[in-house]
Amino acid sequence: MMRFVRTASSAVDDIRRAVEELEEHSLEEAAVRSCWQRSPGVSWRYVVYRCLIFVIHLAIFDMSFLEIGRNFNPDFTVGINAPRTIKFYMKWGLYLTHWGLVFNAVQSFLGALLVLNAFRFQRAGSSAPSFFRTIANLYHVLFVVSVNLSIFIAAGFWSWVYDPADSNIDALTLSEHGMCTFLLIVDLFIVGLPYKLFYGFYTTTVTLVYMCMTYVHHLCGALDRFQDHTFLYEKNDWDYPRVVLIYYSTSIVLVLVFNVTLWVLYLSRRFLVRKFRQESA
Repeated sequence: MMRFVRTASSAVDDIRRAVEELEEHSLEEAAVRSCWQRSPGVSWRYVVYRCLIFVIHLAIFDMSFLEIGRNFNPDFTVGINAPRTIKFYMKWGLYLTHWGLVFNAVQSFLGALLVLNAFRFQRAGSSAPSFFRTIANLYHVLFVVSVNLSIFIAAGFWSWVYDPADSNIDALTLSEHGMCTFLLIVDLFIVGLPYKLFYGFYTTTVTLVYMCMTYVHHLCGALDRFQDHTFLYEKNDWDYPRVVLIYYSTSIVLVLVFNVTLWVLYLSRRFLVRKFRQESA
């Protein structure tokens, strides 16, 4: 038995080392440069790109919170007539879609902050402060979580949540469950940071935390934003715990599958970048 455990542990270590070798990078450079950039230093074009990405994610965040671009189905009177009180807006944070928007906004802000400061340090001829690496590490983790979570949220929404009886395919729906995912996938092929496979652990943790939050919400007898259900999503009705557990078990499997898929896309990007640089040399 102990021999089997040692063999398995050795195999896991070999896999980890192989994965880390494929993800090898210089954090300080990768966080502030595009993977396609050949020249040293921080490019002003990348500064503009990172700021634009942040502005778009922030705009979608604001649209969602303020319900700009929302067009409910006329038959969905509960949503249309729900009073827009402070409680209504506070409950915005109960939904996984909105958790994803928070991750998107924060990581894009950190990305823009890092690049702007790196560009400023470059022009001033000074070196980055010691906490720069800590922020870069946080940005890296949040970027990977945002890409993985956004794809899962989009897939889950269109497969399990969207109901034409409640809302039309309006500007807000397309922004939350289409544009965000598109921007993050594009970003995956532009940023200098690698998509780290084992960071998928953090996305899985977010999913489990959200599951626990919905259970606490159910135990408290709280209502959704529109004050007509004790569950936030139909699949999250804890009056039917077996259904909910099956749903979340499936969700975690999907998160892991998307995580591996995104890592494969990163490897494709890595191959294309290396080929591009060899041909340009």
